[in-house]
Amino acid sequence: MQENSALTVQHFDGEREAQTIARFQSLQAGQYWRALEEIPQEGISAGTVLLILSVRLVDDKPHTIILRPHPLQFGTGRTLRWRNKTGQAQQAWHGFKEHRFLLLDFLSLFEFEPDHEAVRAKEVAQIQTNMARLQAEMVEAQADPGRMNAIVEAGLREARAKTLVHTPRPSAQDLDEDSEEGVAGAAVPQRLSRSTDLALPVSQSPVDPSIAAIATGTLSDALETGITDQKIGALRTAAQQELQIATIKASWIQGKAGEISSELAKLTPFFDEKAHAALAHTEEVRNYVGELLDGIGSLNLYVGEDVVVQTICEGAGAPRSEPLTFVQAKKLMDEELAVFEDLDQRFDFDSEARFFNALRAHPALIEQIFPTQRCVLVMCVSRRHIDYGDTWTNTVRNEENAKVFMLVRNGQNIHRVFSPVESHLGSARLFPTKADDQSMFFRGIDGTKIRFEDVAYSDALNAHEKHALHYKRFLILAAGLDHRLKLFGDFHDEGESLAFVSQRFQDRWCRFLHDDDASSMLDGGVARPSYQSWIDAKNAYLRPGSRVLCQWRDLINPDTAPGITKRTYRDHGRGFTMTANALSPMDCVVAYKDGCDVCVDVHVQIDSYRSDRQFNAKVRVSKFRPNYWEHEEMPYLVLDAVEPEDLRWYIHHRNTRVNHLSYIRFFKRALKLVEAERAAEEPARQALLQALNDGCVGLEHERPALVHRAVIAWRAAHRGKPLPHPQQKATAEWRRLLNQMFSLSREGMDLVARVQEFAERQGYAPLRLVLSGTSKHVLYASPKEGECDNRLLPHAWVHRITLTHTKTRFSEVSRKWALLPSKAASETTQHEWPGAQEWVRDSNFSSFERKQEIMGLCERFEQSVAPFLSTPDTATFGQMAADYLFALRDSLDTSKTSVVLPVLAFPIALVSHKNTGEMGYLCIANRRGYRLLASLAPDDDVSARYIRDIKRLMSRSFADEERFQDFWNRARDIRSDWQLIELDVCAFSGESPYIKAQAIKSVSQAARPPLSALMADWYEKWHKDASRFCRIWHPEAHIDANGRLLIDAMLGIEQPQGYCPVHARLVTYSSHSRDEGVAAPQYARWLDVAPIDSELPECPRPEIGIGMSSSTSEYLNRAEAIAAMTQTETSRRSLLVPSHERPDAPQPPQGVERLLIIPCEEGL
Repeated sequence: MQENSALTVQHFDGEREAQTIARFQSLQAGQYWRALEEIPQEGISAGTVLLILSVRLVDDKPHTIILRPHPLQFGTGRTLRWRNKTGQAQQAWHGFKEHRFLLLDFLSLFEFEPDHEAVRAKEVAQIQTNMARLQAEMVEAQADPGRMNAIVEAGLREARAKTLVHTPRPSAQDLDEDSEEGVAGAAVPQRLSRSTDLALPVSQSPVDPSIAAIATGTLSDALETGITDQKIGALRTAAQQELQIATIKASWIQGKAGEISSELAKLTPFFDEKAHAALAHTEEVRNYVGELLDGIGSLNLYVGEDVVVQTICEGAGAPRSEPLTFVQAKKLMDEELAVFEDLDQRFDFDSEARFFNALRAHPALIEQIFPTQRCVLVMCVSRRHIDYGDTWTNTVRNEENAKVFMLVRNGQNIHRVFSPVESHLGSARLFPTKADDQSMFFRGIDGTKIRFEDVAYSDALNAHEKHALHYKRFLILAAGLDHRLKLFGDFHDEGESLAFVSQRFQDRWCRFLHDDDASSMLDGGVARPSYQSWIDAKNAYLRPGSRVLCQWRDLINPDTAPGITKRTYRDHGRGFTMTANALSPMDCVVAYKDGCDVCVDVHVQIDSYRSDRQFNAKVRVSKFRPNYWEHEEMPYLVLDAVEPEDLRWYIHHRNTRVNHLSYIRFFKRALKLVEAERAAEEPARQALLQALNDGCVGLEHERPALVHRAVIAWRAAHRGKPLPHPQQKATAEWRRLLNQMFSLSREGMDLVARVQEFAERQGYAPLRLVLSGTSKHVLYASPKEGECDNRLLPHAWVHRITLTHTKTRFSEVSRKWALLPSKAASETTQHEWPGAQEWVRDSNFSSFERKQEIMGLCERFEQSVAPFLSTPDTATFGQMAADYLFALRDSLDTSKTSVVLPVLAFPIALVSHKNTGEMGYLCIANRRGYRLLASLAPDDDVSARYIRDIKRLMSRSFADEERFQDFWNRARDIRSDWQLIELDVCAFSGESPYIKAQAIKSVSQAARPPLSALMADWYEKWHKDASRFCRIWHPEAHIDANGRLLIDAMLGIEQPQGYCPVHARLVTYSSHSRDEGVAAPQYARWLDVAPIDSELPECPRPEIGIGMSSSTSEYLNRAEAIAAMTQTETSRRSLLVPSHERPDAPQPPQGVERLLIIPCEEGL
């Protein structure tokens, strides 16, 4: 109970004395207080009496008062609106679960209500009075027929009012008809209500009581009275009226019952409040008992109740001088063990025996985990979320993987300790960091600081105290382990044991290692990149000749090895299957160049019941796309510039080992390879170092680095071959190594000025001077402006000039176009001039020469297509026919089930996809080259021999003459079989213009020809679509100033006679409503026809219940469009009628012709 201090103020004014006395009132949970004024931001009205649920204390003084909302408001959320002190409008959602006030605010807004029981009794009585009134009304209506008849009459009037609103007024003719047919008591026209399907009378006529008695009686009674048509109508009306009356009565009774239920529900919060009031009165006692229980729980830890201690290793204890070290950071079992054993994603708590066995077998693992001989740390199995294939199993087993336990080391003795405290099982560290202070709890959701003056301050303080207790219990647990079991060994004086938890004891005998608190650490050592950045940097050395360590399962996918993979297009799995499997999971291989790609070979075996053949498959390493196909571990690592020191650092770096599954097993294999190479190279390295010492080349401390750089460059240049043995000092390769080291030394650095002078004499800007792996000086120089080829893509190549030098000057040995590499292990950079990095570029072309070759095909279009546009002599035709027959034979061999013909193709433009960089041709092609060549035959005899050769090759597909003639006479395209197609740049082989049909691809609308016969119109349509995602280049001779293609005249293509293109839209309306009153319009189908360059009108929006569909087609002219539609509609027994012949039909806008489609019988 909290008492407010008495306030006594005395005023002295001469002889008068005034005294003010403040009234005492205790402040306690369970009391009721009345609001002195309206509090709109909390939704509290003036005079409302509320219950105090809790009085939150800070420093043993009341800080925050928590009130329970009024029972009539509790749990009813709504938006509150009010104005703040400055008059600005405010609004917020309030859930009415509790009200919070600071102490001073509460005392100024509320006063104690001693008569709260009378207030609540009055409020409950009011609710009970309302319930009694509602019950009395219900009983009275059921007992008083007059009262119920009044209710029914009111319901009928309401029903008639609603019916009249929705019923159209009848015409005079209808009224006359009704008056002639109607009789007394007969049924009046009815209208069905859509919502209830209940017939409501337009006007309620009185019903004859005898008719009503018959309608509500039995069937035999009705038959005895005699049945006529008029009486049946009267009976139907009476029955409907009785049904309506019964419905009105039932609705009224249900409404009253609902009101009574609502009033009854209001009583429940009042009874709940009494229970909370009784509980609130015990708050102080409950808090006191809670503190006692916390203390008892801490004592249980001390005495070891439910504390489990397991022995892992036994041996000699730590020296007495070794203090007890508490390690802050939590260790992960799998990440520590991964350094010594190869783990996979299935390692979990069931595998912890492997870890404990490794602790016994590897003293280095103990030293890795425990920083001192006497220390305590916390550990769990793994931080990874392992998918076990089932939601419940995932939850249970991953919780077990994350459970925290303590590891204690005392020399060679290691124990595991399980704490029974639940918060310890999920602990993030052994003791708190500086970030775990008040800032962790005294911070709002929006990041603002929670201050003492805020109502949330007490909650934050409570959370902070619980967090502190969590860590204090770790210390109490340790004290119990020391006192009871001497688990930490002998490290303090005998009389000091009882002071274990004191600050003095910890300062003297303990050390706290803050290895998980960045604010307590010092910067030191060389800053290293993340392991992924390091991998990317080393893989940037990928070149033909590089040594690549490949993990085949993760490297092989449909992009890198399409020859041994097959896409599955399933929602599960990796998205592809292997048609052949690598015989070894991991290999170190040498890369080579294949076109634009850097490739390696993998030895694979077909694993099927049909074959077990083994062969080498090509894997395009440069095509690998990270994060595109699923892979669990590293796919590959280029070893040219990998140092064993770097691998060891990343293997042992604890923060990097968070991703141990993806790299550490791979790194350990790479480390073995690199260390084996170093061991094999050691004699040669020592001999090279001795040569530097004997010749006094370079500074003494730089000589080992010179040897290392020379070895890396030499091995990369020689495709990973081992170094020459020191006994082979007379060989040219050994002399190259010596020259390499000399050139890299300071004695070789004075060459830079002479190289720059050489470049300037040639008119080039030098970029980079390197020493190749064969000990030759190479200069990279930027090209002159006139040498750059910027067609389609910017020029990417520079001059790579191999130099030789005398004592006075340099001269050129050879040169070639090359890309300036960002990194190359086979080259050692001696100097780089400003601006060199601007020329580190990539190209979609494999080389400068390949770009000229590819673009040359487009430039030679007229020369290539000319032989196929005029009749050649007999000898020339014979060679052309032989070329086609050879291509036909090659194409027919690609399929045993269908006829695959070669395609005659001539590139006219080059295309590069903006996203993927894929290159392709746009070609003028002819899929029926056999027919084109036959038309070019110089005479009938030559043509007949050619056709016989074609027929002989196709005899397997066309056994009889009739089928062959059908094939030969297949209808020609309006472009004489010429069309646009897209091909890959690798589709052409040699000088032949024929390609296989499988090489045709479509990345745009090139495969969909327009109505126009002109290739220029087709090209314009293709260009508009393809330019959105492709870069396009074409020779200037093929395109006019307006961008139109200029080859139609060359190919003899003209527009067909009567070419006047139109587009036609067929519009159809149909009824899909179940309401019989909703019918399709009279003119439900029509065809709109307009010139191709005019817009067709929008279709009128249909009424509710009417569906509309439309389809648009293009035709060569109006006659073709009408003929096509007439042929279709004639079979449906419909006619096409111009809309102007039917004035009542919807009319089209000017310039559009509308043809109505009507049934034949309506058109007659």
